[in-house]
Amino acid sequence: MFPDGFTYYTHNSKLLTDLGIRVPHILTAGYHADGDFDYAIVEYFKGQNMYEYMNSVGNTGAVVDKIMEVMGRMAAKKRSFYGPPVKNKPIDISPGQLVYDFTAEELNIASKLDKDIADIQPNILHLMQQKMNEITETKNQEYSLIHGELTPDHVYILENGEVGLIDVDGVKYFDVEFDWALINLTYGNMMPIPKSINTEKFEFYKLCWKIEYVSVATDYLINVDGNHNWFRNSREKNLRDLKLMMF
Repeated sequence: MFPDGFTYYTHNSKLLTDLGIRVPHILTAGYHADGDFDYAIVEYFKGQNMYEYMNSVGNTGAVVDKIMEVMGRMAAKKRSFYGPPVKNKPIDISPGQLVYDFTAEELNIASKLDKDIADIQPNILHLMQQKMNEITETKNQEYSLIHGELTPDHVYILENGEVGLIDVDGVKYFDVEFDWALINLTYGNMMPIPKSINTEKFEFYKLCWKIEYVSVATDYLINVDGNHNWFRNSREKNLRDLKLMMF
């Protein structure tokens, strides 16, 4: 991994471990002679990721409770500004604006690859701006620790029944709604949304994740494999959802 990712990974691994959250143990780490990137050799979890678990086990209720407990521990860890835990300098724009700018750039890239997306790009940008304007920030805002991409391939059910998280270099202090928007898109009603969630932020981030899905799928289909069923279905479904949201 590249140096920033290496620093984030080692720092976040210790942070989560101190919170009682299971992450892969770092077995050894070091620096490549050419200086381009660092490396870490980590424990391989014995168990199943959540995709495998959901496909092999009928009752996921007990596991969902454990995942919710892990998320609760992370959410209880807060600070007054958002960003990677290793960074101590506040960022001078709101988290919503940060995600808006990133998503708009992803949309712009996708629109250059796909005429269908280019045709609706102005309407999508308008919808993003509208959703972001509906967000009301509270005074003395605090940001919780989130994973950032808590998809089933990043959640493991270990052989002893414990829940473990991987790819923790993206852990950050941020709006919890960012995590919950992706969780809701991925798991549906299997993971109940907390009542404390800010609805406006949740809807804005959910929109942005859908745009990200369309962008990633479009790039893959154009540049890697135009016949890949999963990416083709993801593009079609999320593009259809976006069109319904606009009209």
